[in-house]
Amino acid sequence: MGWYSVNLNRIKTLGCAVLALGAVLTARPASAQFPGTANPPAAADLYSVVSNAYLSLEVGVGTNVAGSIGLITTATNPLDSGGGIFGNLLLWPAPLKIQAVAGVAPYYFGTWLFVRTDGGNGGTLAAATGNITTRQGGDYIWGDQATGTWTTPPTVIGSHIVAAWQTKAAVTGVTGGGSNATYDPQIEIRMTGTFVHDTVRFQFDVVNHSAGQTHSVGLVFVQDINIQPSASSLGEVDGPLRVPTGPYLRHEVLLSGSDVPSRWESFVQVSPATAIAPAKIHSVRGTLAPTNSAQSEPTPPSSFAYGRTRVLNGTDTVNATANRNFDVVWGFKPDPLVSFDRLGTANTTDASVALYWNPQDIAANQTRTYVTYVGQGDSENDFGAPISLSVTGPSALTLSTDKTDPLNPKTVIGPSPFTVTAYVQNLTDLTQSGGIAIGPVNLFIDLPPGLRLYRDATTQQSAQQQIASVSPGSENSVSWLVEPDPTTPASGTLRYTVTASPSIGNGKSVQKSIELPGPPTFVLKNSTTTQGQFQMFSFPVVANNAPPTAVLGVTNAQTPLIDIVRWNPLLAHYEPVNTLTPGLAYWVRSHLSTDVTLTIDTQKYPPLESQTQPNAATYKVTYPQGWNQIGDPYLYGFRLSEVQIFDPASLTLNNIVDAADSLHNWILPAVYQYNTSDINPANWHYDLYQTLGVQIQPFQGYWIYVRKANLQFIFPGADTPGGQVTRAAQIGASTGIQSGRSAINRWQLAITARGESSMDTAYIGVAPGATEGADNFKFNKPPSTDSTVTIGITHGDWGRASGAYAYDMRSADTTRKSWPITITSVKPNENVTLSWNNFSSVVPRSYRLKLVDHDTGTQRDLRSTASLSINTGSTATRSLELIAEPARTGGAAVITGVNVITSAHRIAGQPASVTIQYNLTQPVDAQVVIRDASGATLRTLNPSTSTRATTDGATTLGQAVWDLRDRRGMSLSAGSYTVEVSALSADGQRSRVTRPFLIAR
Repeated sequence: MGWYSVNLNRIKTLGCAVLALGAVLTARPASAQFPGTANPPAAADLYSVVSNAYLSLEVGVGTNVAGSIGLITTATNPLDSGGGIFGNLLLWPAPLKIQAVAGVAPYYFGTWLFVRTDGGNGGTLAAATGNITTRQGGDYIWGDQATGTWTTPPTVIGSHIVAAWQTKAAVTGVTGGGSNATYDPQIEIRMTGTFVHDTVRFQFDVVNHSAGQTHSVGLVFVQDINIQPSASSLGEVDGPLRVPTGPYLRHEVLLSGSDVPSRWESFVQVSPATAIAPAKIHSVRGTLAPTNSAQSEPTPPSSFAYGRTRVLNGTDTVNATANRNFDVVWGFKPDPLVSFDRLGTANTTDASVALYWNPQDIAANQTRTYVTYVGQGDSENDFGAPISLSVTGPSALTLSTDKTDPLNPKTVIGPSPFTVTAYVQNLTDLTQSGGIAIGPVNLFIDLPPGLRLYRDATTQQSAQQQIASVSPGSENSVSWLVEPDPTTPASGTLRYTVTASPSIGNGKSVQKSIELPGPPTFVLKNSTTTQGQFQMFSFPVVANNAPPTAVLGVTNAQTPLIDIVRWNPLLAHYEPVNTLTPGLAYWVRSHLSTDVTLTIDTQKYPPLESQTQPNAATYKVTYPQGWNQIGDPYLYGFRLSEVQIFDPASLTLNNIVDAADSLHNWILPAVYQYNTSDINPANWHYDLYQTLGVQIQPFQGYWIYVRKANLQFIFPGADTPGGQVTRAAQIGASTGIQSGRSAINRWQLAITARGESSMDTAYIGVAPGATEGADNFKFNKPPSTDSTVTIGITHGDWGRASGAYAYDMRSADTTRKSWPITITSVKPNENVTLSWNNFSSVVPRSYRLKLVDHDTGTQRDLRSTASLSINTGSTATRSLELIAEPARTGGAAVITGVNVITSAHRIAGQPASVTIQYNLTQPVDAQVVIRDASGATLRTLNPSTSTRATTDGATTLGQAVWDLRDRRGMSLSAGSYTVEVSALSADGQRSRVTRPFLIAR
């Protein structure tokens, strides 16, 4: 996400078309009027305003502005002080109508709540009188005085604004008798706006007052966000938006269902951080879903849109009229060519976000409630009554060089100490009249290794603090001074937790992260712990061609006991390295008997200069065609989707997401990371990120696959809010090359292979758009080291695309599909266990999956079993086949014709045996269990099966041989036993048949 240093105290520029209208922006009351409006506002332009120390919330009450919502930072805001009359806008308010100019389409902007009842009115809202086309429902703007009326006008009550508005009856057409027909749903929507620290909680209660009638009601909350202005007068450039996973949102988009992010945010640096003070940030964040299972709010929207304000607010760009077109609002169609972060281009324009809560039936006298949050992005929160907990602290510290003593320069991490503040707000006034006081509230901060409570000769802090009491609607706080711990130096992203335990209600817990830029420190685990396996690291420092051992501070005694190698993409093999380069990653293995903590001397080997936005210098690396080990070149986390790629062959520049699409096919659209976080190296494994929006972290290594030669990767600088690296120019030549339950049509299953000392995973499934051949829904496997078991989906008939794949999605049709599976171990005759956890919650019941071992002729139904053990044999390789077939819809797999046949004679020296034979009406796997008279399991048999075609489908024939022994191989004594045959069908139904059997000795 780009940074733009700006002065935010300005009037919104609406674009040339809007300026041509000669629109007059109406005045607000003194606390919120536009600059330059000296005259008192008219009654029709009045807003109700409520403020806390951080924000002002205003809701239009006058007829010209009724229902318009604005959110503005205050002059007392510590990180984003608005100052002046109008402050720094987070959400734009606006008049309901703008003066029109002949021949120019109207431009609607601002923050509004749109209401649709009973399917809407079919387009532009018509006049309330006259003979018009009959409609079944209605479309409204909450607060509009032409189509509804205030039952409670926007009113400040304590720290809240409350307002209620109800629809009016409207003429909808002419009845058969010639009289006017009316539509009167009597839907009331009550809004409560409440401050929760630096965020506003919006609650919309939808009430059906129609006697004996059920109505369908949906809401769209269009938020005209204010993020960053353009350098020209062409309009706002409100973006990009940062979401928790995936690339930043840069273009118009409509996301629905599980694709709706849990939150979105953006930020602009107002002033940079220093060694003693954190940066000041203009930030905007919308919280759309609960952060944990204990929370009941906010209410996740059905869909989330990011698009042009004029479109989301109902401007019909095809058939411009004087009225809003509500079908444009509800039927928003994103244009991917519209950009929200390219300055000075014709496609940049003002942006809004829209939250859609799809229409739901509401019975007479019933209420449906929706809650959402929008405000600043400076705190992490645990919302919900009876108390909320908000935690603030810097997102990052800075790294600077202190040259007070020229002979002994020092690396300084600051600000140190820094302040962490926990805010507790009493929300009981939302749930009961007047609320109740809460106290005491005990708070505790839990710091990770690398951070500690600040200490000096006069400061003595406790991790536990207490707030004696919090009155209803009020907020109290406690703070801690925290510093980097010199005894356990750490770098990268650290997370601390603050908990609050109130005297009533459930406790709250908030986790917040902070990025420490250095000094670069990491732990190389000993050879006993790693069992000979490698760890992958990257080193974001300039080595000046020094050997790796010198950069890492490895002593002469340790030098021959540490291996450092890197994959050569051109030669396709591992080789030792001569120096370290930012943006590359390396395998490192220790043969030492103890862990080694390595700290890089940043005076000798400094980080890249100007590596943080908005004043970052680009860093360029050419990754050769093939597999590349890459790393974050910065001391702060970096979203990989921000990389741009230049192709010198075509002289074209694309962001990395577009470069990975099927049109360009420059790189594989996936990232791999070797996860060594588990204490047991047998659990180390590759994590597959199926998005280029992954946040790569400093000092860690990743794999990407480059499909086109000579591509130049351009890193634009880290955008961590508050991050900064400053130092004097003291290095020589620069390094590097300068020049992001499953549906039937979308599911994936992880198959894990666990060996004696390592593990690996492959993924199979189906997805819309995937094919049965090579495409962008198949991800190759990165090269393995010499100490791991691997599982791959091997395709040898795909020409240049042949090879082992870690991820193989197929077409979403319901045809038979097959995946060839290859297991490779590091040594012959290794026992490997294959498992497929969460099968029932991942694979829809319309599919039946089985794993076939052609070497032994056995097969395993994945729904009825959880694992399979194999041995890799003398070649250290086993080949299997995974088959997915459409499940028959004929119900359960019924077992028929079970027979227990005794062998005809006894072979000398061997016990007698019996053969269990059965038929199945569906081709599923079955199991044969031998039980004693008490029902205890003595033996489980895996029968062999074959399929025979019949006139009405196929019948599975099964057979198992029992040697009259238990699982220990002991011969069973004379007595009565039970033979049980069971089968599990694809739809989860189980069939079971038992037969008695008597052993006579």
